[in-house]
Amino acid sequence: MKHNDNYYFLSKEKNNPGNWVTMVVIQCDPNKTYKVEGKVFDEGSKYGVFTPIESDTPTKFQGKVSKLWIVEFDIITKERTVVFNYDRGHDFQNCPDELVEYCVTELEKGETDE
Repeated sequence: MKHNDNYYFLSKEKNNPGNWVTMVVIQCDPNKTYKVEGKVFDEGSKYGVFTPIESDTPTKFQGKVSKLWIVEFDIITKERTVVFNYDRGHDFQNCPDELVEYCVTELEKGETDE
C-alpha cells in the first residue's frame, strides 16, 4: 500500500493483454474511493498524460500513461461517477489535479501487487 498525505492505493494489478493497469485509490479527506484504469507502456510518448504534445519542455512525468480513466465509486450506494478521462488527449476532468498526479505517478512506477 503506497500513499502520500491524502491518497493511497489498496491494490494495483496489471491486466493483460493490452498494458492496462487497474488501481483502487482511497482519498483520505474527504473520504472517497476511486477506481483507476490506465494504459501503461515501458517507453514514454508525447501522447502521455501531462506530456506536452507541442513542447520539448520536460515535466516530472515520463509519458508512459497514454490512457487514463478515474471513476469515483460510492461503496454504499454503488454509484459511479467519471471524474477524469484521458485518451491521447485531455477529454474530461472533474477532480483535483493532485489526484490525477498521484495516479499517474503510481502507474508510471510500474510496480503491481502481483
